[in-house]
Amino acid sequence: MVVAVVDDHRLISLLAAPEPPTGRYATTCSWWWRLTSALSGHRRGALSSRLEEFDHSVSSAIRTTVQGLPERLVIVDLRQLIPAMGVLAQSHVVNQLAAEAVAAAAYLRAPIEVEVDSHLLRAAAYAENIAYRVV
Repeated sequence: MVVAVVDDHRLISLLAAPEPPTGRYATTCSWWWRLTSALSGHRRGALSSRLEEFDHSVSSAIRTTVQGLPERLVIVDLRQLIPAMGVLAQSHVVNQLAAEAVAAAAYLRAPIEVEVDSHLLRAAAYAENIAYRVV
């Protein structure tokens, strides 16, 4: 069972926690991509800035974890999600990030937990009866 589908910012917080969180979490391919590209060191966005704030040992541990994709982290194959994402795009105003997150949450029967609120994601999640939390 998956605790929640989390955004890239929430994922950083979970990976940087002194104690690993219990349970399995999921993220999307898009959020995983944004996190891994921020870790490359060639980006200058909000994720890269957050990663630079951590102690070197913490950021190094996050990099190692992200490269290995641990068992406690689930990413649903886009082949499973894209048909549902297309249906969501017909019913709601969504971008790819929002459509993928809502489709993943529906597929996994899990809530969405984010640190960065998105009105598109929030509206689509509520419309699809998916719990949405900003932490």
